[in-house]
Amino acid sequence: MPKPNPDLVMTLHFESPQINTLHYSRKHESGFCERKAQYEYDGKILKQTVVWVNPENSPSCSQDSDMLLGQVSTTPVRISNEALYMDLPLGEEELTYVWTKSNNQETP
Repeated sequence: MPKPNPDLVMTLHFESPQINTLHYSRKHESGFCERKAQYEYDGKILKQTVVWVNPENSPSCSQDSDMLLGQVSTTPVRISNEALYMDLPLGEEELTYVWTKSNNQETP
């Protein structure tokens, strides 16, 4: 299906074997949301614990549980064809995020 919000720009950067950074913003809008999480991956489940939240985040970021310090999440994940698939609940439905590798080495 098409992206729910085509103006959403989201990156997930795995910085080390234990830390990843999630950053997102919307085209043509000011502000962003960013956090770092400690993670474990067992080949099926990605467990993340938010260990840092950017103090410059937009106030609306606090409505996203992924942007709350100490938040723990477990997400079914699979890797196929050089893409990372994350199955996330969205109300009564499930949404699959498909992350592809980027050659861009810059952090947003």
